[in-house]
Amino acid sequence: MANLHKKLNKTTKLAIFSSSLLVAASAAMFIAPVIRINAAEESADVNVNVNPIISLTLSTSTLSFDVTPTVEGSFNQKPLVATVDTNSTGGYELYFSSEDSATAMTSLTSASTITSDFSGTVTSSTMANNKWGYSLNTTNFSKIPALADQAKIKDLDHFPTSNEKDTTVNIATKIDNSLPSGTYSKRVLFTAVAHQSLDPSNNMQGFNCSSLANVGDSVVLTDSRDGNEYTVKKLKDGKCWMIDNLRISDRRISSADSNLPNGETWDIPASSISGFSEADANNVYIDNTYGGYYTFYAATAGWGTTSLDVTRVNSPKDICPKGWRLPTGSVEGEYYTLYEKYNTSTSLQGEPGFTLSGFIHNSTIMGRDEGLEQGNYWSSTADYSNNAYRLFLNSYNYASASGSGAKICGYQIRCVVD
Repeated sequence: MANLHKKLNKTTKLAIFSSSLLVAASAAMFIAPVIRINAAEESADVNVNVNPIISLTLSTSTLSFDVTPTVEGSFNQKPLVATVDTNSTGGYELYFSSEDSATAMTSLTSASTITSDFSGTVTSSTMANNKWGYSLNTTNFSKIPALADQAKIKDLDHFPTSNEKDTTVNIATKIDNSLPSGTYSKRVLFTAVAHQSLDPSNNMQGFNCSSLANVGDSVVLTDSRDGNEYTVKKLKDGKCWMIDNLRISDRRISSADSNLPNGETWDIPASSISGFSEADANNVYIDNTYGGYYTFYAATAGWGTTSLDVTRVNSPKDICPKGWRLPTGSVEGEYYTLYEKYNTSTSLQGEPGFTLSGFIHNSTIMGRDEGLEQGNYWSSTADYSNNAYRLFLNSYNYASASGSGAKICGYQIRCVVD
C-alpha cells in the first residue's frame, strides 16, 4: 500500500453490526492557458485538463446477521456491494481489509470473539466454528486481512463499464452454541484508487487516421477496454489497419468504448477452444501466439445469426474498438480493395501482417499443417444464412477476398478505420 499516496483514493468503512460510514469528497480542477492575441492573425489552443476523480459507496453502512447457532455450527453469509465511480480512462483498484491490525469481531458485552485466523480458503462445510471471512464468490472464503495486508479485490486498467463499477464481497460467519449470545462487531475498510487516465493520443478509441501521414507509417496504440496493445499502420488503400490480430475476451463492452449502437452492451465470453460447432454461438478463443478466434456471431456482437438470410449486407456493429470497424467483404468490399493493392498471399503477410494462423472448427485448430497453412479473417459482410465473407490466404501464395466462410468457424479479426 506504499504506492497509494501517488493516486487519488477514496476509503469507506463498514461497521459489521454497527453503523459508521466515512465520506470524503474530491473535486476536478479546470485549467486553461492564457490566450495571447497579437495584431496579426494568430490562433491558440485552449486546453482543459480534467483530473481523475473517484467515489466509493457501499450498499449498506451496517451489515447485520441474525444467527441462531447450532451444535454443528450455523453458516450464514450476506452480500455487500461496493460501487466505484470514476472518470479515469485508466481504471481503478479496489482494496478490502479490517480497519486496523485486529481482524476478530469482539463482543460488546463479554470477552468473547469471532476470529478470522485460518489459512488458505475454506467453504461452508470446512470453515471452523466461531470464525468469519469474506469471498468474491459464494463458495471460497478467505480470512479478513489486516489493514497492513489489504487484499486487492479488483484492478481495472480501462474505463469501467457499468457492470465493472460494482464488486460484491460476501461476508460469512459460522457460529456454534458454545459462543455466548450478544452483539459482535468489527469495522471493515474498502479503499478505491483511481489510476492515471490514459493518454487519448495513445488509445485506439481516440485515434485519428490522419495522424499517419504516409503509407507505411505506424504507431502502437492501446485498446482502453483491456489494455492490449496493437500496431496500427497506414496501408496502400489509404486506410489505417490493425496489423495484429484482435485478442479481446472475457469483457463486457459498450457503445462508450466499442463499435456498438448507442446504449448497447455485449458480453465477449472467456477464452475457450471448446465449441465452434454452432453458428449462433458466442465463442472466442485466444491463442498466445496468434491472437483471437471468433465465430461470426461473436465478431458482429450477435448480429450475424443464421436467421439473417441475406448476402452482401454489412453488420452495423462489431467488437472492434470505438471508431474502428470490421472491414467490408465481397468484391465491393475493403478487403478486396486491399487485396488488389497487394495481390498475393505473401505480400499480404508482409506490410499488412496477415498471418497464416489457421481456424477453429469443432474445438480443433485446423489449417496449420506444414505446407497447408491458411489464414482466415472475418469481414462485416453476411453471405446468406450460413456464411459470411472473409479474407482467405494460404501457403501456396493464394489469396482471395471475394469468397465466404462458415459462420460456425473461428476466424480472426483485423479492424480498420478511415
